[in-house]
Amino acid sequence: MDRIDICREKNETNHLVLLYDGDAGEPKGIISANVLTTIRTAAVSAFATKHLAISEPQEIGIVSPGKINTEYVKWILENYSSIKRIKVKGRSEYGVEKFKNKSDCNTTDQIWEEH
Repeated sequence: MDRIDICREKNETNHLVLLYDGDAGEPKGIISANVLTTIRTAAVSAFATKHLAISEPQEIGIVSPGKINTEYVKWILENYSSIKRIKVKGRSEYGVEKFKNKSDCNTTDQIWEEH
């Protein structure tokens, strides 16, 4: 079973940002950084892809179909119309199906392969 609580959709991890007073160095607050962490990590993958990938990739492989890779695949499909196949490996069929649905890429143009 996944570590995620399927019934309640809890996060597997919780990220926090600590805010400090710039002058006094005293803590001023704590905010959730789950969305920030997801976007930042996906952006690093997108940056690497932009600079290291071949010009017209036809397939991509995803290991661990979580929130970060969901955002990454959205970016890939927006920027590379050449993608014809998406290979995905996750810990459970539920996680893979959830990933496909949330990635907004359940189109007939993409061929999903589960490994």
